[in-house]
Amino acid sequence: MRTPLDKECIHCGTPFYSTERNPEFCCGGCEVVFGLLHQQGLDQFYQLKGDQKVRPARERPFQTVETEWIESLISKTEAESDEPFATATVQLNGVTCVGCVWLTETLFHRHMGAVSASVDPSISEGTFTWEKGTSALIDFARELPRYGYTIDAITSDRSQARESRALLTRLGISAAFALNTMAFSLPRYLGMSEDFEFARIFDLVALVSSTLALLIGGSYFFQKAFGAVRQGTIHIDLPIALGLTFAFTGSCIGWLTGQTNLFYFDFVAVFTTLMLGGRYINLLAIEKVSHRLQGQSALAPEITLVDQTRKPTAEIKIGDQFELPPGRALPVIARLENTDGEFSLAWMMGEPTPVLFPAGRPVPAGAVLLSNQPVMLTARENYDDSMVAKLYASNRKPPANTFGAKFLKIYLFSIIVIGLVSGIVIYMDEWDLLNAFQVVISIFVISCPCAIGVAIPLVDRRIASVMARWGVFVQEAGFWANMHKIKQIILDKTGTLTLEYPDLVNIPSLDSLNEIETSALGMLVAESNHPLDRTLQQYLASRYKFKDATDGKIHSVPGLGRLAEFAGHQWTLGKPGWQGKEGFVVEDTKLMSCELARDGKTVAIFEFKEALRPDAISSIRSLIKTLGQKVHILSGDKQSRILTYAELLGISSENAHGELSPHEKELKTAALQPALYLGDGMNDALAFSASTVAGTPVSDRSILDRRASFIFTSQGLSFLPRLFLAARWTRTTIRLIVAFAIIYNILAIAACIAGNMSPLLAAILMPSSSIVSIGIAMRPINRIS
Repeated sequence: MRTPLDKECIHCGTPFYSTERNPEFCCGGCEVVFGLLHQQGLDQFYQLKGDQKVRPARERPFQTVETEWIESLISKTEAESDEPFATATVQLNGVTCVGCVWLTETLFHRHMGAVSASVDPSISEGTFTWEKGTSALIDFARELPRYGYTIDAITSDRSQARESRALLTRLGISAAFALNTMAFSLPRYLGMSEDFEFARIFDLVALVSSTLALLIGGSYFFQKAFGAVRQGTIHIDLPIALGLTFAFTGSCIGWLTGQTNLFYFDFVAVFTTLMLGGRYINLLAIEKVSHRLQGQSALAPEITLVDQTRKPTAEIKIGDQFELPPGRALPVIARLENTDGEFSLAWMMGEPTPVLFPAGRPVPAGAVLLSNQPVMLTARENYDDSMVAKLYASNRKPPANTFGAKFLKIYLFSIIVIGLVSGIVIYMDEWDLLNAFQVVISIFVISCPCAIGVAIPLVDRRIASVMARWGVFVQEAGFWANMHKIKQIILDKTGTLTLEYPDLVNIPSLDSLNEIETSALGMLVAESNHPLDRTLQQYLASRYKFKDATDGKIHSVPGLGRLAEFAGHQWTLGKPGWQGKEGFVVEDTKLMSCELARDGKTVAIFEFKEALRPDAISSIRSLIKTLGQKVHILSGDKQSRILTYAELLGISSENAHGELSPHEKELKTAALQPALYLGDGMNDALAFSASTVAGTPVSDRSILDRRASFIFTSQGLSFLPRLFLAARWTRTTIRLIVAFAIIYNILAIAACIAGNMSPLLAAILMPSSSIVSIGIAMRPINRIS
C-alpha cells in the first residue's frame, strides 16, 4: 500500500511513493547503484553529493552498452598523433554534482592504461586520456551504466559554447572595474574639493574604469537590445542599454565641462555588474538543468553499414543496408533482412504491446528494437523524407511573455517621453542646457529597471528550486510567465499517464522462486530491452541482489522469448507455452504475460498490466475540480483504451482521443491553446511544437528532453497541481515587484524633475529599491513547498 509522497530516494533524492517492498528507493536501479557503491567502497560519493539531487538510475544498470562508436572514436583519436597517449572528450549523461565528478573520475582511473580524467558537471562532459593500445576508455564505458551513468558522443549542438560561460568572463572583469570605479568616486561623495591636486586624476580613473566596464560588460546588453529591435520586439535589455547609454554620455559631458552633478560613472559600472550577475545566475541555472537531465538520443548518431563502414544517420539513403543496435529507434522505414525482429511501437504510435516483424517485412520509422542482438535492415526511404527526420526538425517555439512585453513597451515609452518632455520644459523655462540635460540624465538613470532585472530572476530561481524538490526541473526562460495563462492540459497516455513499463500483477509468483530460479530469471532478463523484462529487472533489484549474467550466453528468439543454460538446466523466459519449442505459434491474448520454464516445465507465470502513474487519478481530478483546468488525452493508442482511462481519471469522453497520428496530435494541440502538453514519445514532437508549455518525464533515450520547457523525474503526477499553484505565486510576486517599481519610479522621477536628484542620492536610492524588490521576491511559498 502506498503512503503519501513524503520520501526522497536515498540514492538520487527523487521524491517517490514508498512501499513495504521498497521503502527507501524510487526504483530498482537506484537500489542496485546504492548497493554497488557500498560494496566497492565508493560510498564517499554520498558525502560529496550532500543534498544535491542526481538523476534516477532507473534501468541504466541493466542496459547494454553500444561500443561501436567508442571503438571508432578510439581508433580515430589514436591515429591523430604519434604521442604515446590519446585524449578524447565525450558526453557523460547523469553527471550533476561534485560527487558524480569524483565517482566517474575514480572509476576511469581504476582501469589499466588510464592516465587522467577531467569531468565538467555544468555541461556533463568528460575529457579522458589513456595509453594507446589499452582498453581503458571502452572498459570504462561498459562499466559506467552499472553506476547510473551513460557515455555518448558529443553532438554539434552540445559542443557549442554556452552563453553563461562567456558571460562569466564579462562579469568578473566588470566587477573588478566596478570596484575600481567606486573607490575613485567615493572621495567626491565625501566632499573632495575641486582644487584638490588629485581630483582630476581620481575622476579620470573613474572615467576609464567605467568605460572599460561598459565596453566589456555593457556591450552584452547593447547586442541583445539591438538584436531584439531588429526583430521588431522590445526586451528588458533595451531599457538597460538606454539607461547605461544616457548615464555614461552624461557623465562624459560632465567630466568635460566640470559639472560634477552629471557624474554617474559608479552607477554605470555597478549597474552593469549587477545586471550581468542576475543574468548569469539565471542562464547558468537553466543550462545546468538542461545538461544534467538530458540523456542519450533515441537515434544513434551513426549507423554501421553491411560492409562495416560507418555513416551519419542523417545521411541514410534508399537501399542502404545497415545494422540497428538493440534499444535504438529505427530512423527510416526499412525492410528486415534475414531474421525476425521484435519492436516496440510505443514511442511512435503509443501502442504498449511489442510487435513481431518477420524477415522481409517493412518496419515503420521510430520503432525501437527490443531484441538483444542487432538486426540488419535495408532503407526504403531517405532520412530527409522520413517522419523521424520531420519530428526531429520540429522545434518548439514558446510564445512571448505577453505581460512582460506589454509592460516593457509602456514602461520604456513612458520613461522616454517623460525624460525628453521634462528636459525640454526645463530648458525653455530656464534656458539652461546643462541643467535640462542633468534632469533628463537623472530620469533615465534613476528609472532604469535595476530592481526588476535582479528581483524577477530571483523569483524564477526560488520557485524553480521549490519545484525541484517535487522532481520538476525548469529549463526554459520565461516558463513561469507562460504557465499562468494555461487553460488546457493535454496528456499523452503511454509512458506519460502510464508508467514507462508495465506493472507486475502477481508479485507472489516472483516471491515464491528459490535462489536458483531467481538467479536464472535474473540472468534471462539482464540487459534485455523488452518492457516485461525491464519490469522484472526492477522487481528483482528491489528484493534481491543484482547479479551479472556470467553463466552463459543468452539466446533470443524474436517474438517468443529468451533461453539459456544455467546450473545444468535449460531455462526459458517468454510467451506462455513456448518453453523453447520450435515452431511454436503464439495465441493472441489481451493479458500481457510471460512464463519462466526449466527444461520445458513451467516454474512461474508472470502477469502484467499497463499501470497509471502514482496519484494520477487524484492529481487529474484536482486539476479539473479545484483549479478549473480542462484536461485532454491525445494518444496513438486504441480509442477503447483511451476512453477507459478517461473515465477512470474523470476526463470527459469528448476530450479523450485515440488512434491519432503525430500530425493529428499537432492540429488538436494547436486548436487548444494556450495549453500545457505532457508527452514522452517521438509522436509527441509536433504537438510539443504547437504547445505553450511542454513537459516530459526523464527518459534515457528520448527526443523531447531537449525541447521540453521542463523535465520531471518523479514517477507520480502530484507535481501538476503544484505547478499551477507555483505559477500563481510567481505571477502575484512579480506583480508586487512591478507595482513597487512603478511607485518608486513615480517618486524618483518627481524628485528628478524638481531638481533634487544628485549622483549621491541616486547611489543611495538604486540599491535601496533593489533591496525592497528582493525582499518582495523572498515572500513565503508555504502552500507549494
